[in-house]
Order: sequence, then C-alpha cells, then structure tokens
Amino acid sequence: MAATPDEIMKVLNLDQPNYDEAAARLGKGALPILKEVVKTAHPLTASKAAYLAGKIHHEKSVEVLRAAKRRPEGAVRIAAAAAAELLLDHAEKSGAQKAGRVTGARDKILESAGRLVVGLTTDRDADVRRVASWSLPADAAQEKPRTIKAVRKLSKTDSSARLRDSAKAVLNRTKAARQGAGGRGKARQG
Repeated sequence: MAATPDEIMKVLNLDQPNYDEAAARLGKGALPILKEVVKTAHPLTASKAAYLAGKIHHEKSVEVLRAAKRRPEGAVRIAAAAAAELLLDHAEKSGAQKAGRVTGARDKILESAGRLVVGLTTDRDADVRRVASWSLPADAAQEKPRTIKAVRKLSKTDSSARLRDSAKAVLNRTKAARQGAGGRGKARQG
C-alpha cells in the first residue's frame, strides 16, 4: 500500500520523528510526496522530509535531495547534505556486504549523491559547506579528482576558519584512505 500524504505529514509534524521506523513503514512510495513537501513546506518540515528521504535508501531519494539543495534556507540544504551522507554510507555498506557484486542502483546512488554533496561544498552557507565536506566518501579523491579539488579549495580559501580546519581534516582522512587506513571518518570538528 502506498504512503498517503496524511501519513507522511503525521510523521513530519512530530517534534522528533523516528526516521528509521518511518522509512521502513513508508518506503520508496513516499518519495514523490516527500519531494513535493521539500519544495513547498516550511523549512523545518522540508528539512525533515529531506532527511527521511535519505533514510529510505533508494536511488530516487536523490531527487528529493536535489529539490532540498535548491531551497534558499540553509537548514534545508544542511539536511540534504546529511541525508546524502546516509545514502552514501548505506550504498557503501551494501556494496561491501555483497562482496564485490555491484548493483546498478547502488552505483547510481553513489554517483548522484556524491555529485550532490560535491555541489554543496561550494554552497554560500558555511554550515552547509561544513556538513557537505564531512559527507564526502573517504575515497572520493581516488574516484573523483574534482571532489578533492573542491575540498582543497575549501581548506585554503573559505571565509570560515572552522570550515577550513574541517576541510583539512577531510583531506587528511582521504589521504589515510588512499594509504589503506580507509573508511569514513565519523568524528566531526566544531
């Protein structure tokens, strides 16, 4: 049974939604409604909708996050970056669990969510850039040189000292991944 707008809004109107439970219950059928909510709702509700889309772990979740990226409110774009990290983490873990068997959907999520995050590293809002920089996969430099170029630029030229430091930490994490230490750094700075 497809999720209804009323069911989705009931979840999004909670002060602290249980995103995991809602994602499991509502499923990918909620994504078109979440996309519309992201486009039209109050920023708080739009942020929750974007984050929920990331918890659904579907290739169409990225469409919801693209809509969130276009919102003028920084909080909605931050939610898009955080949700993209959820998608990337899930895609990476599911790929590891399949021992090398790569699925088209997984690759599509890695590519499109990764592109979205790279775009957010140049956002006008320093907090959006910071969350986006931490959402990058640790091995992004190996696969996408333009990704590391964007983070390197943040580390040298961003107006926020805190973000420059965070970007330097991302570069160090990426360097460690290239040297075999691997993994996605979860410790956040600032």
